[in-house]
Amino acid sequence: MAEKKIPFPSESPLGLALYYDDPGAVPPEEMKFKVAIPVPTETKPIKEGNAAVEELPAAEVAYLTVRGPYTNLEDAYSQLFGWVFSNGFQPTDAAREVYVQWGESMPQEEWVTEIQVPVGR
Repeated sequence: MAEKKIPFPSESPLGLALYYDDPGAVPPEEMKFKVAIPVPTETKPIKEGNAAVEELPAAEVAYLTVRGPYTNLEDAYSQLFGWVFSNGFQPTDAAREVYVQWGESMPQEEWVTEIQVPVGR
């Protein structure tokens, strides 16, 4: 980002991850995922090696906000996917974790993560 003069985000969201596989069904070393950082809208698309600037497509999502450490993320995912299926929706793309409030120097109790599942009927 520094080399391309792309500013690092200083406001929420600070980043996100997209998970294409179910961690309960796929070994960690085989998981397909992307880690992403928001960039200014005017940033031009770039593709170099494993890095890219690309637009995340808009989606209707079901979401759940998790406050605190990640020790309860598995339960949060179970609750969210349970709600999705019991309300007649189907996942349409990778689940997303949006890191609303996070920092290595921040107490974990202050972390805020939004889990999103793009959905359709």
